[in-house]
Amino acid sequence: MSSTAEHNALRNECLIALGTIPGVRIEIYEPTEGKMLFANGTTAYIRRGTPGHTDLTGWVSADGCPALWFGQEIKTGNARRNPNQVAFHARAEKDNASVRIIRSVAESVAHIHELIALARRIAAMLRGAA
Repeated sequence: MSSTAEHNALRNECLIALGTIPGVRIEIYEPTEGKMLFANGTTAYIRRGTPGHTDLTGWVSADGCPALWFGQEIKTGNARRNPNQVAFHARAEKDNASVRIIRSVAESVAHIHELIALARRIAAMLRGAA
């Protein structure tokens, strides 16, 4: 299996596993780049996306807690983050997002369960403060 095929397979397996967990909203981040053809025959080059964005992104919610944003960067084999990913992840973490490098479905699911537990603790604190 090629590195790209292995990456896509792991990403899709994580997406399926996370999609079964209540309170999780998840999506694949897929930037677009290329030539667009308009109905009048003109073309334009488009690029949509944020360099370094995580492969999977979403929110975890628990009753009484604001949604917690997370990102998961899928890596297989010896793959490491590129400079755009390092910069994006640092910015996301600065904004209190939970970003993880994921190398297995078990790591992906464990990350989300940690966030669910955090969301429940935050909800309990908010209820206590009310």
